[in-house]
Amino acid sequence: GSRGTEAGKFSGIRGLCCEAGLVYVCDASMQRIQIFDSELNYIKQFGYGELTSPVDIKVLPDTIYILSRDMNCIYCYNIDCTLQKKIELTGQEQLMTSSLFFTIDKNGNF
Repeated sequence: GSRGTEAGKFSGIRGLCCEAGLVYVCDASMQRIQIFDSELNYIKQFGYGELTSPVDIKVLPDTIYILSRDMNCIYCYNIDCTLQKKIELTGQEQLMTSSLFFTIDKNGNF
């Protein structure tokens, strides 16, 4: 995609994830996640108005996890892109936000 604020364009890419034929892209400057198919055709976006500085994303079969650098938290969305909860990071967990990425196992453990 090219630079811009419209759907399918980017202002500040920070992280991405490919899962089940879809590409999920963190656009930190626009505070949203955009989803594309395997041919990079725009499908939809979510998170605008809910996310703050999304920098990394992981997708499991039933949950989308998004790391927020500025808020020291992980946002958890269901696979339909509806916000389910926000996990506040404390202590050692906050250190991972400075590295701009995180790992998660198949059981949802960070």
